[in-house]
Amino acid sequence: MKRRVIQLKESELKQLISRIIEEQTASASFTQGQQAGQVAGQQARQVVNKAASQAVGAVKQGATTAIKGITETVVTFGKISFKFVIYGAAVVFVIGEAIFKVGAAIGNAIIKFIASTGRAVIKSGQAIAQDTMNAFRKAGIALEKGAQWVGQQLSALKDSTFAVGKWLIDSARALGTTAYAKFLVAMGGIKELSATFGNYLKNSWASVQKSVGVAWENASNWASGMMNQAKQGLSNMGTAIGNKANQIAQGVSGYAGKALGAIQGFLQEMYERYLSFSDNTKSILNEAVHYNGKVIL
Repeated sequence: MKRRVIQLKESELKQLISRIIEEQTASASFTQGQQAGQVAGQQARQVVNKAASQAVGAVKQGATTAIKGITETVVTFGKISFKFVIYGAAVVFVIGEAIFKVGAAIGNAIIKFIASTGRAVIKSGQAIAQDTMNAFRKAGIALEKGAQWVGQQLSALKDSTFAVGKWLIDSARALGTTAYAKFLVAMGGIKELSATFGNYLKNSWASVQKSVGVAWENASNWASGMMNQAKQGLSNMGTAIGNKANQIAQGVSGYAGKALGAIQGFLQEMYERYLSFSDNTKSILNEAVHYNGKVIL
C-alpha cells in the first residue's frame, strides 16, 4: 500500500503547528482543571466532613456538658461545710468523701431550716467539682454515664436521711449552748424534721436542759404550737408566744428564763423565714441565698 504524501505550504504548516499547540494547551488545561476540581472536591469534602465531625462532637460535648452541668450547692454552717446535689427526686449530700441520699421532702426541709438560721453561707448553682465527682465514683456512681444509668444507681442507693440529720445535729453543738438549744427546739417544731429526728433531738436536749430549765416535751410542744400559729398567720402570734413563754418560764431560774426568752424571739423569726420558702427544690435554693449573713442563731 502506497503511503500518501501530503505536501504543505509553509503557511499551512504553521497553522497545523499552532493548532497542535493549542490542543496540547487545552488538554493540559483540562488536566489541571480536573486536578484542581479534584483538590477542590477533596477540600469541600474535608470541610463537610469536618463540619459533620464537629456536629457529632457537639452532640457528644452537649451530652458531656449536660452531665457536667449538674450543679452543686456548697454550704458552710458554723464550723462545718458540706455540699448537696439535686438529681431527680433525690437530694444527695456530699460530706467529706462520702455521699448520702436523702428524700426530697426531708432534703428540702433541711435546706430551708439551715438557710432560715442565717448562720449558713449557701452558694447554689456551682459547677460540680472534681472532688464531688470523686465522691460519687467512690460510691460506684459515674455521673458521666448518663442520666438513666445514674438514676438507676441512685435509686438503688440506700436512704441515709437519719445519718445526715444526726451528723447535722451533732455538728451544731459547736455553736454553743444557747444557739444549740435554739437549733434543737426549732427543729423539733418542724413536722417533717421532728417526725424523723424527734428521738435524737430529745436525747440531744439533755445536754442543754439544765441551762434552759425546760424539759424536751414542754419545749417541743411549745415550738410545735408556735409553728402552727405561724402557719395560721395570726396577727397576735407574738403575744400568744409571749404568754406561753412566760407560763413556762415561771418555773425556771433567772438564767434559764433568759435563755428561754432568747429562744422565744428566735423561733418567731425562724418560723416566719421557714414558711416563706417555696416547695420546689430549685426555687428553695434560689431563695436560700438571700438569708446569707442574716444571722438569728
